[in-house]
Parts: sequence; C-alpha cells; structure tokens
Amino acid sequence: MAHAIQETRENRELRRSCYTQLHRDARQFAPVLSRHLYVTRDRTLGQEDVSALEATKDAYRDRWSEALMIAPDAVIVPAHELNEALTGVYGQIKRLEQGETPGQARPRSRPRKRSTRSGL
Repeated sequence: MAHAIQETRENRELRRSCYTQLHRDARQFAPVLSRHLYVTRDRTLGQEDVSALEATKDAYRDRWSEALMIAPDAVIVPAHELNEALTGVYGQIKRLEQGETPGQARPRSRPRKRSTRSGL
C-alpha cells in the first residue's frame, strides 16, 4: 500500500513538473518568435539571433515531446492548439528567412496528419 501511494505521488510530481516546464518553455518561445520577427524587419539577422531562436525552439520541442509521453489527452488536446500555433509561426519565420513572400502558397509534399500527439 505504501509503495502504491509513493508511486502515485511520484507520478503526480512528474506530471506537474512536465506541465510546468512545458508552460514555461511555451511562454519563452512566443516572445522569442516575436523578437525574431522584429529583428528580421529591422536589420540583418546575426548568428546569435538565429541561435537564440533555435535554442528556444529546441527546448520547447523537448518539453512537448516529454508531455506527449506523460500527459493525458485532457492536457494534450488544448496544448496541441498552442503547439500548432507556435510551430506555425516558427515555420512562417523560416520561410521568410528563405525569401518567401508572406501568404505565398507552398506545395505540400504529403498530407498532414491531424493527430494531437504529433511533434514539432
């Protein structure tokens, strides 16, 4: 009985830590995306600008991957909407960096899956 209680506590703490870190990394990713857009508008991007974006994106991606393994669907479903928004903006930024015009249609090589448990 004591072992089951301890395991339940550890699982709850693992989920709480995962949720907290995912929330923190998402909150850090959003302003870094915004800052990157402003820098792109105002001047030529430097390696430090690109590195800052990539490091923040990588941290968020790692947390998202962890959440997919730990969190129940009740958490993943709403978090998936945020993930789609953040990664969508990231993709738009990368396309802008490659010289594409905003709103320019891009051919898709394959149809996207609509799974809530998809990565970055």
